[in-house]
Amino acid sequence: MAATGGAKSPPQPSAAAAPAPAPAVEKVLETAAAGPHLEWEQVDSSEYSVRRTAVPGGWLLALNGSGVTFVPDPKHQWDGTSPEFSPMLGTADFISFAERLDRCWMEGRFDDLEAFLAKDVVLVAPGGTPRSEGLAQAIESYRQFTSHAQVNRFKTSDHAVTLRGDTAVIEYQWEMTWIAAGEEHNETGREVLVLSRRDGNWRAVWRTQIPGAKSN
Repeated sequence: MAATGGAKSPPQPSAAAAPAPAPAVEKVLETAAAGPHLEWEQVDSSEYSVRRTAVPGGWLLALNGSGVTFVPDPKHQWDGTSPEFSPMLGTADFISFAERLDRCWMEGRFDDLEAFLAKDVVLVAPGGTPRSEGLAQAIESYRQFTSHAQVNRFKTSDHAVTLRGDTAVIEYQWEMTWIAAGEEHNETGREVLVLSRRDGNWRAVWRTQIPGAKSN
């Protein structure tokens, strides 16, 4: 009671209360709206850049910044270094095989193609014809293309590897810009390489291309 007339004192202003923290459910919804977060880690490799992230059923591999490949490993047993986990290391090796093969013809190192192509290799042009058989004809086809075309850009992505015993199929998307007779060409397509393991060495025995968009 107040000393004057028994009237109650007016309520005194209280210190401003700190804002209550946002409910936990709001944080959950915010995280869900942003989508899943993938944690990428570097994998030891002396020849190429490899990163991996665990997903249900296996791993996603990012190789040389040129695309992402899924490799099955339901129990996530691969520790990133163990050589006994051959499916993972094999996938990276096959993609490296294709990249090194392409560098040979782009850099004019045609004799080095013998380390990648079988002696009885078959090259099939888009549409099924023409076809060439044998190492010498295959190397000559690369030589003829680069003799009249100047490749200014060649980019690969979306690699896929299928391994069945001593046979492997490598597929990948490519984009190329090249100049011939003073005219610029821009093409895309999908490469298909069939490899066979002979005497412990992998060699391409069959190759074709699935053409994509083309513009001049």
